[in-house]
Amino acid sequence: MTPEPTDEPKSDQWPTNEASGATTESTSGIERAQEGGADTSHLDTMIEDMANEEAAEAQETAIATMKDSFMGKEAFFMMFCAAFALPNQVAAGLRMARVNTGPLPLASLPIAPHEQEAAQGASDALYDTIVAIPALHFIIQPGGEWMPRIIAIATFGGLKLMAIKAELTARAHAAATASDEAQEGDADDA
Repeated sequence: MTPEPTDEPKSDQWPTNEASGATTESTSGIERAQEGGADTSHLDTMIEDMANEEAAEAQETAIATMKDSFMGKEAFFMMFCAAFALPNQVAAGLRMARVNTGPLPLASLPIAPHEQEAAQGASDALYDTIVAIPALHFIIQPGGEWMPRIIAIATFGGLKLMAIKAELTARAHAAATASDEAQEGDADDA
């Protein structure tokens, strides 16, 4: 014997509006489960994971699209090497103008041929870091004015640091010399 169909909802079903198929209750399935005491934390985790995956994919797509507008690693490496050679070049110009440049030029400052491989690795790591941090993308935009500005500021700061070090070293040497002379004078008087 088969049960006869009925218009009454089964106990495990929510009543529906037959015309639209919508439930007559205003609560969602998650809310109903929460009211019944069911643990829905796994749903929250799934939703959060999906949102994180979508955001990561969107960021990767954006970076891939923007990479086409970045200067290449080889051009960046050339600027990287130039940044190390620039202080000596500036110092040479300043010496021609009879400006004291302290310890410059330094033979160890420019990247030597035997350092090329290590310098390339360091430059590539810096480049990859800049690509990974969207706030730094301005540095590797071709035709941008930021990289030359950064190099100019770094060069000036480096020259100032070297001049300060040279001055402090000279002062310490002068103080040590004066102290030695004073001790010699005291020894002669005795």
